[in-house]
Amino acid sequence: MTTRYRKMVDELAAQMEPGERVEDVALFNSIPTMCGYFAFAAVSFAAGRMLSGHHAAVLLSSVLSMWMMASAAHTLYLTQNSCVLVTDRRTFGHVGEKRFSLPHTQLKKILLSRVLFLDGGDARSSVLLRHVSNRRELHAAIAKHSEIL
Repeated sequence: MTTRYRKMVDELAAQMEPGERVEDVALFNSIPTMCGYFAFAAVSFAAGRMLSGHHAAVLLSSVLSMWMMASAAHTLYLTQNSCVLVTDRRTFGHVGEKRFSLPHTQLKKILLSRVLFLDGGDARSSVLLRHVSNRRELHAAIAKHSEIL
């Protein structure tokens, strides 16, 4: 855990209620996703240069390369600006610009696949955790205190 992330975790820990204890901390990792974006952008760029006689192919490859770079930048932004704590009472933190606090009793459903989706019943209280390397551990920590599982 980097010092910047440790500082964000400490700021969230300061918001805990008395008697609340931390069960787990989400660890965000964007490297696999960003490597895929960079590889796709490089292949697209190379394909466009090999087909330089066709203007449509050059345009398409340039657009795909820019799209992949923008997606990589967005992924990096989300990863660097996300911090989530799971306590014995609730899951709270921020993912990008969205701040949330979901008591375990409010959760309607938890979906685990390549992402962790916490459904609080409506769009404002639901949160999608992407790029989390320890999503199974987070799921287990939430399930331990949740009544829906």
